[in-house]
Parts: sequence; C-alpha cells; structure tokens
Amino acid sequence: MSTGAAWDEVSETYSSTAATFTSLFARDLVQALHPYIKTARTILDVACGTGVFEKEYLALHPNGIPGQTIITTDFAPNFVEIAKSNVERLKAPGCQTEFKFQVEDGSILEGLQDGQVDIVVSVFGIFLIPDRDAAFKKAKRVLRKDGIFAMTTWTEVPDPVPLEQNRFGLSLQTMIEKFVELMIPPEKRSVGPHKVWFEPARCEELLTSYGLTNPVIHRTVHSFFIPDMETVWNLLTESSPGLYTIFKSKPEEENAKAKEEIRGLFKGDDNMPKLFFGAGNVMVAHSS
Repeated sequence: MSTGAAWDEVSETYSSTAATFTSLFARDLVQALHPYIKTARTILDVACGTGVFEKEYLALHPNGIPGQTIITTDFAPNFVEIAKSNVERLKAPGCQTEFKFQVEDGSILEGLQDGQVDIVVSVFGIFLIPDRDAAFKKAKRVLRKDGIFAMTTWTEVPDPVPLEQNRFGLSLQTMIEKFVELMIPPEKRSVGPHKVWFEPARCEELLTSYGLTNPVIHRTVHSFFIPDMETVWNLLTESSPGLYTIFKSKPEEENAKAKEEIRGLFKGDDNMPKLFFGAGNVMVAHSS
C-alpha cells in the first residue's frame, strides 16, 4: 500500500519522467473545465503530484482569475513542495489567483470544510489513494451543491499495433505490461487500481456510485518523447512506489536482463529520444 513517504521517495524521478507527459492530459482537463473555471471561486486539487494541473491552468490563465483560490494538496510533502516551486516559477507577477499548498490525505481532507469548494480536480491521482472509496466521499463532502468533480485516468488504445506500425511511437501501456511481465511472476500479479478505470462505461458507473451525476467521459491520445533509454528505464523502475519496491527487491542480474528486454523494444541509439503514445480518460461530473 503506497504511503506519502513512499511517494516522497520517488518524487524527484516522477517529476523528471512521468510528469513530463501527464501534463498533456492535465491540459485536456483544464480545457474541458474552461467554462467552469472561469466562474469558480475555489478549486481543490487532490493528489496534486508535481502540480501539472496548476501548470496548465497558468498556461491558459497566466494572470490568474480575480477572487479565485486554488488549494493544491497531496499526502506526500515532497510533491506539495515541488508543486509550490513550479507554481512560483510559472505564475506571472501580480497573478490574481491565490494559490494555497497543503499536505492533505485525500481520504480525510481534514483541512477542508463541507461545501467549501466549487471544483475538485485530480490528475492521475485520486484513484491511487489506498482508501479510494473514502477519497471520493471526502471529495464530494467538500464540494458545494452543483459543484464540479473532474479527473483523469489512464486507459488503453484498443488496438495499438496500427499506430505503432505507422510510427506514432510505442504504446506506453504495452511497455509497462512488458515490464510487469518481466518483473512479476504471474501468480503474484494483481489488477492495478488504474485498470479499474480503463473503460468509459465503468468510469460512468463508478462516478455515479459515488453520488456524482451527469458524467461526461472524453478519451484523448497523446504522443510524446522520452529523452533516452536511461530515462525510459528510470520511468519504469523509479517513478512509482510499487514498481520501485519490486525493482529494489530483484537481484542485479535480473534487473539487467529485464533492461535488455525493454531495450529490445526500440530501434536505434540508446541516447536518442524514444517516441511513445498514451491514452487517458478525461472526466467531468456534477455534485448533486
């Protein structure tokens, strides 16, 4: 079970690997929320990670929105500090949006009051909180009536082979599945929390079960480069607590063999950028 301390341990690697492409899906979320953001007074970011939502918000609203507050939270203190540093670097002088940064367990949200916020967002975060049911209940608790809940989750391209054959890159999901196959025996594999959210119909069902209404699911696909083979390997082994724990537990020779197998998925120089594509569900629902 991942804890704040476990995510703190991988926060720097996550920032330099996964966050470089999760921000593409954060942009989709900001754009899908545009009409709601314009009128919101308070926005809560649950499980903020490196602050990719805030990054893309500032790209669209560099001067902020008068009277608006964004509360940026994570249960990993390092992530809150990284997000704060990124916001301070990106926001324009005199930015009119007020940013607050709080260490908060998303399954408790102790520092927030009932009905305090207009929009709750989470970019690839809330579904990873160990007590997912509690996290969604708390998100709904802090939303005002008729508030907006929005999140992104991973999904998969139903048939990635044509895209791969037509040089759109390697499916991120294909590579991760290959890594899991190499590192975890079949009898010890479990369904990751992200896979519960792959299918749009299941997403609608889950959101409705948490008391959210009128869910709209958008599916988006992005291609992106990862700088080199070493960064690809770091992404796989050191950007999430679960995979990092597995990597650390393996003998060095097993890890070296797995690395060679992953290297075999690519053509060309290890030092050249590697092209991938990934797919996400961008969801917007209402609080009744």
